[in-house]
This record gives sequence, C-alpha cells and structure tokens, in this order.
Amino acid sequence: MFKLNKGEYIDDFSIISDGMKITGSIDTKGNVRIDGAVTGHVSAGGNVTIGDNGMVEGDVTAKTMTIGGKVLGSVNVVEKLILEQGSRLTGDLVAKILVIEEGANYSGKCEMKAPSAKIEPKPEVKPITKSAGKFEFSSFLKQEPKP
Repeated sequence: MFKLNKGEYIDDFSIISDGMKITGSIDTKGNVRIDGAVTGHVSAGGNVTIGDNGMVEGDVTAKTMTIGGKVLGSVNVVEKLILEQGSRLTGDLVAKILVIEEGANYSGKCEMKAPSAKIEPKPEVKPITKSAGKFEFSSFLKQEPKP
C-alpha cells in the first residue's frame, strides 16, 4: 500500500522489469515503475517512475513522475516531475512543480501550472486609434482592475 496524500492510499503497483518490452498503452489507477521499454501511452493515477534503464516512446500522464531513463513524448503531470541526473526527456511537458537535476537532458516546451487553477479568458484589447487629430485610448483603460 502506498500513500499519496493524507488518507489517500493506492494498493496498485505495477513493474515493467528490465528486459521487458511492451507495445501498447498502459492505463492504471495506481503506480507504475518502468525499467524496461514501453512503446505506447502510459497513464497512471499515482506515480510513474522511469528507472535508469527504462524507456517510454509515447505520451505519459500521471499524478507525480520521476524520470531516470528516457522518455520520447509529451508528459502531463498533475503535481511534481523530477528529471534525475542522466535522464532524457524529449517532448513537451506540463507540471505544477518541475525539478531538473544537474546532468539531466530536456528538449521541448514547458508549461508550469497548478491543476486547479482556472484559466480566465483574456479581456479584449482594443487598439489606440487616431480620431480628428487626437489620440483616443480604448475603453480597456477605463475598466476597473480585478481584485
């Protein structure tokens, strides 16, 4: 049994051992450790750990993730992503917390955001116009600031 948060435990733990190769998707509510090779998407409700010899060619979604090996694909982590020394991530990532150790290799776009944060639409911005020899600032300057 593994503890995620206060009062939240996950019994499910899967291991893809060194030398094992999987072609296809992995979908679990629990945790998974990959020391072998996976060609396909990985989705876990808990932690995903890619060991030093582990490799994933596909997108990975997890609550938390630690990469010691290689990932070729996009990574979407709800909480914390750790790129350990010697790891390699090639692909875009989204995470609330990102830790990159010295010697890790990362190539891609990164977006840091809290999972519960609401993304509000940007207000419409009207350009400054010139009217009858005077500059008029658009109405967006007259709006009250949001608290």
